[in-house]
Amino acid sequence: MIRPSRALFSVLLLGSLLFLAACGGDDDSDSDGGGDDGGGDATAAATTDGNSGGSSGGGGADAGSLTLGDETIPLDSARCFLQEQDVVGSPGKILLTGQASGTNADGEELLLDFTRFDEDSNFTGDDILVDIGDFRSGDAQSYSANADLGTVQRDGDTLTASGLTFKDFDAGVEVTGSFEIKC
Repeated sequence: MIRPSRALFSVLLLGSLLFLAACGGDDDSDSDGGGDDGGGDATAAATTDGNSGGSSGGGGADAGSLTLGDETIPLDSARCFLQEQDVVGSPGKILLTGQASGTNADGEELLLDFTRFDEDSNFTGDDILVDIGDFRSGDAQSYSANADLGTVQRDGDTLTASGLTFKDFDAGVEVTGSFEIKC
């Protein structure tokens, strides 16, 4: 099964990229979030409501929503990297990444992960992953949607997609869905 290994690679890659973004890397932007230097995207490493990308712990932070089938799940924390970057150990570029978390109606935490790979990448297209439960355990439900490059729309600091088909390869289940991540 190629898709699950691609999904795992994407989760690990995004986690590494978000860690590097949180550490500051070589980003020249102000740490207080003030002003654009005029040379590009001021939202390179944006977080919701000033969070550092961690769990918001309440306060009603609105980081968007995820709809899977009939359930709409509010997202309470988001972190995005909206600038182009190299794919580590592979040709091509990552054009955008976004990650958000929330809790579904059953009280299970979920992670929504989006990565856009360019046409020169081994993984061309928009890759969307949803893990419900602890993805490190064997009990988590994992859904993936692999869409054409540009399916996920970007409007400023907001990433949206609709009409997606998410697949749980382990359970052999498909469910329709959409999402909005407010970076």
